[in-house]
Parts: sequence; C-alpha cells; structure tokens
Amino acid sequence: MLKQALRAKPERGFTLVELILIMVVLGILAAVAAPRFFDRSVFDERLYFEEVLSAVRYAQKVAVASGCEIRVEVDNSGYRLTHAAPCDTRAAKTPVADPAGGAYRAANTNSVSVAPTLEVTFNALGGTDRQHATTVGGTFDLIVHETGFVEATP
Repeated sequence: MLKQALRAKPERGFTLVELILIMVVLGILAAVAAPRFFDRSVFDERLYFEEVLSAVRYAQKVAVASGCEIRVEVDNSGYRLTHAAPCDTRAAKTPVADPAGGAYRAANTNSVSVAPTLEVTFNALGGTDRQHATTVGGTFDLIVHETGFVEATP
C-alpha cells in the first residue's frame, strides 16, 4: 500500500528541455525589448518638450498679467522669453524674469531637434497674430492658435 501511495505522487519540477526553452525565450525578449527601455533619447525629447510647453504657457500668463507683449523663441539651441515691445520701464528684447529672478531661458543640452523654429508673441489678451506650430524631437507637436490656445500632442 505504501508503494502505491509513493508511485501515485506526481513528479514536480521542470524538464531540462523546458528550462532551456524558457532561457531562449527570455534571451530573445532581453535582446529585443531591453534597448527600448534603456534608450534615453525618448526621455530627453519628452523632457525638453515639457520644458518648452511650460515656457510657452508661462509667457502667455505673463503677457496677460502684465499687459505687455511677450515673445517666445524656441530653436535647436534652446528657448528664451523676452519683452516684444517697450512696456512700463522695460525696453524691447529685455529678458522675462523667471520665478527665481533670473532670465527665463534654457539651453537645449541634449540636442533635441526643433523644426521649424517657433517664434510666438503673446498680446495682453493672451492671443497671437496667427497660428504657430513646431515639432520637438520629431514626435511631439506644439501648436499655438490665434486665440492663445496651446495644443500639445501626443
């Protein structure tokens, strides 16, 4: 009776063939999927796009709050915010102050492509003279409509 109980017990574990097959599948997944997770360029492009989007929206808010025309320039070297025309005590092309007190500008340190160059001037109502559009990193589109609506995709 004891012999029959021991024989009826199923064997546990994997066969050598199953283990080798699992290792092959994991190796293929690692070779194909791992580079996608460790490629920094996509993250750099998204980060720079978010910075540019933030700068454009900040320029619009400063224009509405101050009543002065604010210009945003975004190109392959970076982005900068300036006063578009003389306003109050500020001369034209004076840098806009960031919340920390410095000039609101940043360099494109990761060489993310920006095409075409974006040059937008916001009026005191937060609108622009026409629609402006650019693509950052070849993937992220930024459109500033005449009404001032800032559209970002994806």
